[in-house]
Amino acid sequence: MVTLQVENGELPFFVPMQQSDAQTFLRARTQWGMENRSVYVALTLKADATTLAAARQRLQGELKASLQGIQVFADRARTQRLALIGEDEINKLVVEQRRVAAEKQADEQAAALEAQKTRMMQAAGSLSKPAMMANWLNDSPDLQWGRTLDTIRAARLSSVVTGAPVTATLLVQVEGSGKDKVPTRWPGHLRVSVGKDGTAFSSGQWYLISGQLSVSPSNGTALSDALLDATKFYACHDAQCAETTDPVALSARKLSKQPQINR
Repeated sequence: MVTLQVENGELPFFVPMQQSDAQTFLRARTQWGMENRSVYVALTLKADATTLAAARQRLQGELKASLQGIQVFADRARTQRLALIGEDEINKLVVEQRRVAAEKQADEQAAALEAQKTRMMQAAGSLSKPAMMANWLNDSPDLQWGRTLDTIRAARLSSVVTGAPVTATLLVQVEGSGKDKVPTRWPGHLRVSVGKDGTAFSSGQWYLISGQLSVSPSNGTALSDALLDATKFYACHDAQCAETTDPVALSARKLSKQPQINR
C-alpha cells in the first residue's frame, strides 16, 4: 500500500502486483533481514494559469491543484514503473476514502453516544425516587443533583411563614376534573389549577406538578387547602408515577433533550 498526504487527510491505495512479482520485488529489497519497501511516486497535477502565475511569484507556500494521475516507480530514475493510476481510479479512491471516513465517524459517534447513555443511566440510578421524579419534570437535558420533590408540609409552612407563594414540585393524585382549584386525593388539603390554555386535570390521574403554591388561612387556621397554580405538569402512565423512577427511562428522556450528534 502507498499513502499520499492530500488536502483532506491521507489517500491510501494499493499497487497492483502479482504475488510472484511482489515476492521478487521484496527479495531484491531485502538485506540483512530488513525489507526496504520505499517506492517513488510521480504525480500529474492540474492547476489553472492564474494559480500557477501566483505560485511562481511567491516561490513558496501552497499550490492548489487537482490530482490527475499517479505513477509508482521502484527506482529513483523512474525506469521500473510499478503502477499507473488515472483520474477515474483516483476519483474512486477519493469516494472510497470519504465512505470509510464517514463510516468511522459514525462508529465513533455511536460509541460515544452509547458511553453517554451508560454514564447517564448510572447517574440516574444513584438518585432517590423523589429526585428522579423532579428531574423527569425538569426541562434540563442534564441531571440536576440538587433537584428533588417538595413535601406538601414543607411547602405549606414556607408559604405561611413568608406570606407569599413559593415554588413547589409535587406528586399528586387529583380527586376531580377540570382546570380550576381541583381537589387532590393525595396529598390532602391541596387544590390545583392550570391556566385556561392548559389541559384539564382528570379525576384519579397521577401527576407531577410544578408551580406556585400558596396558603390562605381560613377562619384563622393554616389547615385550609393550599392552592397550587401549575406552570408545568406531567400526566403519569403508572400509579404514583412509577415510570418516572426508572433510570433507563429517565436517562433516555434526558438524552432526547440534548443536541443531536451530526451524522
